[in-house]
Amino acid sequence: MADEAGVSYKTVQRAMRTFREFEWVLPATEGRSEYGVFESKRYVFTPGLCELIDLPTKSKPAPALAQETEMSDGAIYVDLSLKKDLQEISIKNRKGQPPTLPPTVARIPEETGMLATGVCKLLGVARRNDYKLEDVYLVAKPYLDKIGANAARCYRYLHAMLVNPKKVDYAGKAAQERRKCEPDPARELANIARECRFKRYYHVSNGMRVRFFDGTAEVTRDSNCELYAGEQMQGLYKGIANGNLREVVE
Repeated sequence: MADEAGVSYKTVQRAMRTFREFEWVLPATEGRSEYGVFESKRYVFTPGLCELIDLPTKSKPAPALAQETEMSDGAIYVDLSLKKDLQEISIKNRKGQPPTLPPTVARIPEETGMLATGVCKLLGVARRNDYKLEDVYLVAKPYLDKIGANAARCYRYLHAMLVNPKKVDYAGKAAQERRKCEPDPARELANIARECRFKRYYHVSNGMRVRFFDGTAEVTRDSNCELYAGEQMQGLYKGIANGNLREVVE
């Protein structure tokens, strides 16, 4: 289009943006294949534009034409660029490097084998459907890990979740998964209590010495010795968790 009109590529982009703003064209394809590979992007003229400038449509063919024309109502397509052109433009802009993904989804290629371009494709689908890809992936990950899905299958599975006609609360499900992964302070302290039984520890800064028993501890500080029990033990366990109390290795 730019060559035929004698204008720059950017001028065509701006013109198409204006056409979209006035709802004179609608995208007929997404510009990427199912696997995120660049393809030509096509647009269809809207009936509004055809009515404005009196273009023939399927429902309103030109009187001089014997057959229906393919100008609108899901008819004429504008091919903005060939697949090869888009690939060259993308590679040039990225200087040969893969696209930089947001931190929230940067781990997906490493964990699934998907290309970064495929993740970009899924990000676009997620945005159009008011989802966050990181939420959908977190919900799908246990199943994907279980079946050992390859990159292509992971892509198709995530894509199917994103375009599901039934609205799903992926954000709520993802929040539940994140809560499962959050550390339980009480459980952590219980684990420390089991690990430190009958061991000796020293404080890294104040010289305190601790000898743990089963549920109690002998604490020595400045030649004073005390027996800790009950709630007093929680402070000692937290000291180990924070790294202030370290085991005496003999």
